[in-house]
Amino acid sequence: MSVWLAAQAGESESLWNQDWGSVPDWVAGFGTVAAVRYALVQGVNQRKREVEQQRRRVAGVSVDQTLTKYHLQNSEGKPASDPFAYKALVRNQTGAAISNVYVFDRLGKKIVDVAPIPPGGEEPVAVLWDEDMSDPVIVRVHFNDIDGGGWDVDAEGKLYNCPVVH
Repeated sequence: MSVWLAAQAGESESLWNQDWGSVPDWVAGFGTVAAVRYALVQGVNQRKREVEQQRRRVAGVSVDQTLTKYHLQNSEGKPASDPFAYKALVRNQTGAAISNVYVFDRLGKKIVDVAPIPPGGEEPVAVLWDEDMSDPVIVRVHFNDIDGGGWDVDAEGKLYNCPVVH
């Protein structure tokens, strides 16, 4: 047992007798870590600023959902007995065209693809609507901006940065 204690004591002494480097080595190490951390923080902050600038540029895209429901007409021009349609208007009030415009329902299913919308343009969207639906059908509109960024706008007008859809 005394041999074991002596071995343990020898190991702890050798731990303290290690060469841990000089003070300048430690200062250089801390400086390197601080420089890398600073660069990472600057990169993250720059990306946040870029996203906010993009968000301001595309803030004019909206979807207006009117609660006007109307019967669809059949090929003879007579009102179809079922179903109703729900009318919405996708507006682009930004200074640039938007493309890859998709309208999604509340279940996340793509309802319709909309042609690219020029600046100041709007595109009407008719969505089939069952009589038992009490809440708005369209939940979000996805689009790509002129810079290639992907965005979603919900029924309340909130913008979300999201992956680009082609």
